Amino acid sequence: MMPIKFITDRILKLSGKVPIRVVLVVPFALQTFAAVGLTGWFSLRNGQKAVNDVAAQLRAEVTARIQQHLNSYIETPHQINQLNIDAIRLGVLNPQDSASLSRYFSKQLKTFDKVSYIQLGSEQKEFIGVERLDNGKLKVVKSGKSTGYNFHSYEASQLGEPTKLLKITPNYNPRVRPWYVAPVEAGKPAWSQIYTYFDVPKLAITAGKPVYDDRDKLLGVVATDLVLSQINQFLDSLKIGKSGETFIIERSGELVANSTPEQPFVISNGVPKRIAATESKNVLVRSTARYLTEQFGDLSTIRSPSQLDFTIAGKRQFLQVTPLTDGRGLDWLIVVAVPEADFMEQINANTRYTILLCLGALVLATILGCLTSRWIVVPLQRLSKAAEALSRGEWDGTAVDTRLADSVEREDEVGILARSFNAMAGQLEESFTTLEERVEAAMADKTKLIGTLKKSQQKLALHLHQTPLGAIEWDLNFEVAEWNLSAERIFGYSRMEAIGQNGLDLIVPESAKELAKQIAVDLLSDRGGTTSIHENVRKDGKLILCEWYNTTLVDANGCVIGMASLVQDVTEFHSAVEQLRASEERFRQLAENIHEVFWIREPNRQQIVYVSPACEKIWNLSRESLCAEPESFWEAIHQDDRDRIKNAFAKQMRGDYDEEYRVVGAGGSVCWVRDRAFPVRNETGEIYRIVGIAEDITQRKLAEEFQKVARAAQAANQAKSAFLANMSHELRTPLNAIIGYSDLLKEDAEDLGCEDFIPDLHKIQTAGRHLLSLISDILDISKIEAGRMELHLENFDPANLIDEVVETVQPLIDKNGNQFAVDRADDLGLMYADMTKTRQILLNLLSNAAKFTERGTIGLSVEKITNDKSKILDRDESDAYFIFRVTDTGIGIAPEQMKNLFQAFMQGDASTTRKYGGTGLGLTISRHFCLMMGGDIEVASQLGRGSIFTVRVPARVELLGINVSATAQI
Repeated sequence: MMPIKFITDRILKLSGKVPIRVVLVVPFALQTFAAVGLTGWFSLRNGQKAVNDVAAQLRAEVTARIQQHLNSYIETPHQINQLNIDAIRLGVLNPQDSASLSRYFSKQLKTFDKVSYIQLGSEQKEFIGVERLDNGKLKVVKSGKSTGYNFHSYEASQLGEPTKLLKITPNYNPRVRPWYVAPVEAGKPAWSQIYTYFDVPKLAITAGKPVYDDRDKLLGVVATDLVLSQINQFLDSLKIGKSGETFIIERSGELVANSTPEQPFVISNGVPKRIAATESKNVLVRSTARYLTEQFGDLSTIRSPSQLDFTIAGKRQFLQVTPLTDGRGLDWLIVVAVPEADFMEQINANTRYTILLCLGALVLATILGCLTSRWIVVPLQRLSKAAEALSRGEWDGTAVDTRLADSVEREDEVGILARSFNAMAGQLEESFTTLEERVEAAMADKTKLIGTLKKSQQKLALHLHQTPLGAIEWDLNFEVAEWNLSAERIFGYSRMEAIGQNGLDLIVPESAKELAKQIAVDLLSDRGGTTSIHENVRKDGKLILCEWYNTTLVDANGCVIGMASLVQDVTEFHSAVEQLRASEERFRQLAENIHEVFWIREPNRQQIVYVSPACEKIWNLSRESLCAEPESFWEAIHQDDRDRIKNAFAKQMRGDYDEEYRVVGAGGSVCWVRDRAFPVRNETGEIYRIVGIAEDITQRKLAEEFQKVARAAQAANQAKSAFLANMSHELRTPLNAIIGYSDLLKEDAEDLGCEDFIPDLHKIQTAGRHLLSLISDILDISKIEAGRMELHLENFDPANLIDEVVETVQPLIDKNGNQFAVDRADDLGLMYADMTKTRQILLNLLSNAAKFTERGTIGLSVEKITNDKSKILDRDESDAYFIFRVTDTGIGIAPEQMKNLFQAFMQGDASTTRKYGGTGLGLTISRHFCLMMGGDIEVASQLGRGSIFTVRVPARVELLGINVSATAQI
């Protein structure tokens, strides 16, 4: 109140020194100017806000229209491709019949007006397609064996049949075209890169889908083209403000389409070359693209719609960029740019008019103020002179100034003032007679004031009863004299039940009555206010904790007549406080015992409020040193990480903080630490604490390094497998030729009687077949490691398989003077498995037995067994297994060599390799074949006594999607 009164007094004191003419004119003119100026300013501001809202709506609406059009536009080719593939699978279309294909594609082009080209290319370089020309006519194009693999273009009849040859373009191979390569590499429907047509300068993008036969062998690609010029036409038809533009770009920044007449490509040496949006001739398109590049750096980081603004030559431009993807490889950006000037032209004109109106209003207000002030001030000056005369006892004002009568005759406020002035003298005489009447009126006012005071007392009583605090009045004998509604709620007694009752007996428990009496004695002695918290008892017998404020009641003579108390139930509050204390204690125990460092800092002073004991283990700093010298924390961080962490820590006030750094120990050891923090805000949103936790991640870092090394080793292993597979193919071709020619030479030598050459030719054949077998093993292990080995399942009789194997391996067994014992049952039944791989397993095992056994016994047995549950239930082939056992009495295997037995390129030891030869791949390949068929190989051996290899294969092998490359690691 004091500052306002001071300012008011200063204004009144200053205004008393200023002529009333100025006081009337200047405020009036200033008010008029301020009103018009503020109106113009708010009009301009609201106009600009409206422009921003309209521009945002326009950009969003245009983008939505473009998205809707493009989604429909790009979905059509995939639907056509699916229709064509379904027609081929159902036999409606024959991929080899180019005539029916051209007619069918022509009908589709007439049905779907959005596409411009439908085509089919095969793995045999056969190609057929139908194109819609710019004039609406159709053109049939074909290439293949019949055209010498040249690209022939024909006019199309009404039925879509080729008629007149228009053009021949040499050397066309559909398999290298972008529309063919993209879906083949993806193995599913995919978009090609934007490319130019083979024979005309047009930009197009193709939706392709690979076609496979029943064995998943690639037959070719069905594709449908979209010419980007149609998107240009659609964008050009959009109305985007007065001079706004829209364009579509790829993540690389190259133009796809735009709303300007400019083509998204240029012809260089007769070849269309795409241009980047940043090189566009249109200023708005070029500037927008450059701004996006500067704003985002890499356009691939734009993952959601964004509305931005920027300036061109000082003029603001509104911009929206929206990603467009379809999950098939299409990844474009839709950009809409609108100049602010398109909307601000009328608003700027209104601003100029507003300024002119302000100036006109100011001039008019000044003129009117001057006239008004003269009309008011002149009569007041006359009344002033008359008042001075009245103070001198001259009661007739007209005698002082004769023009005062003119003022008296006026009907406005000045006339009223003049007439009142003339009547004032007469009223002074009447004032004494009316004094008594005024005294009576004052008494009436006093009576009215007393009534008002009673009403106030009633309101006070009402407020007393409605207050949330219990209000109780007691007399000196502790009898209740007043009891409000809140007291009823707290203690459960109604007002009627409490009035007149002894308060100590009513709400004070027996154990606290003496304390209550002592509080009352102290209160009455000091005649002040006391506050206390103690237990009370409710009507239902429940003990509650209450907070009391007590004071004395005195009468007009200053004598104490009783006590007044305000009370509130704080039972729940104190319970919450106790729970909070318990929670804080649990938190303290948790923070003291966890392995991570838990810390709390002040945000402004950088003072550490709390740090857990784990800091000594992780940071190598004690709690006392960190609290006393917070800067010592930075000394513990590795010098290469220190500046980075300081910068990150300085920015944590703006959000969360998550950093990794190294801490140097006392002995120079390095420990990796992950430190995370987040701000804690109060009710007003201000940050008052920074809470963080630091953990030791050294083991995780070591694991990451190990994973990098493991990935590098895996990559090297895959490169090795690819090299072996390629080299095996390269070596098999000349070896087959060597073996074949040696056979021919041997036959010729036998026919010509050249017996001397036959042993040498036989050695060539034997060495070639041995080398071919080694290369086949290398190729098999490479396929297994690359995950490309497949099973070819068929039904076959295992008894016949045993006979074939015995016949094949018998010469090898006889070579070392071994005996061969075969044991097989006659009712084995059929086996559903890969017969070739089963044969190879048995041959590998028997070959090893023959090679490592001399003048001993080699055995081969086979039996069929079932699981236990098959003995109770009906027999099920899925529960049956064939057990093949290969036994020998050869050199055996040492226990320490057993662990490497099934690893590639591993044999017993170097002496075994030198003596017996081999690559060490046979057992590895055999076990992988068993695993692929759902079985396994087990081995039992004693050094010097022989070995037993047991092969377990299901009677019916199921293709369960076994990962061969994964089993290669077993």
